[in-house]
This record gives sequence, structure tokens and C-alpha cells, in this order.
Amino acid sequence: MYDGSALILYALRQEIGESAFDRLERSWVKKHQDSNAATADFVRLASQTAGRDLTSFFDGWLYGEKTPPMPGHPDWHSAKPDGQR
Repeated sequence: MYDGSALILYALRQEIGESAFDRLERSWVKKHQDSNAATADFVRLASQTAGRDLTSFFDGWLYGEKTPPMPGHPDWHSAKPDGQR
């Protein structure tokens, strides 16, 4: 079983906030229902939904040599602008 996908989605939810994450999920299903999509499509939609470029966030999680620090870990730092939840 692959745990990586669940970890990425959990970290993404912490990164962009619950409201944006919920909008992303709904938009993703609506836009790609009965069709194919690539990772780049998800990164693009996530960035649009969050209102900022999430490419570096996904690069670390998807293509990095080790798992980035998880939300809640002392080494984890959100890239969200200050004051944004």
C-alpha cells in the first residue's frame, strides 16, 4: 500500500487551508470527471485554487530524495504568506 499520496494530500491541506483544499477537491472532480489528467494538471489547479505557485511544494514532495518535514514536525515551515491560515 502506498502512504505517500495520503501524506502529500495531508500536507497540502495544511499548506493551503481546509477551505481551499475543499474547493480544490470539488474543482478537480468536476473538471476531470470521465477524463484523464496528469500531475502537472493537479499542480496547476492547486496553485490556482490557493492563489499562489505551489510548484516548489510539490517538487519537494513528488521528486525530492527524502520526505519533507510533515506539518506539526519542528522542521516544517509553511510557505503561506504571514497571517494566512
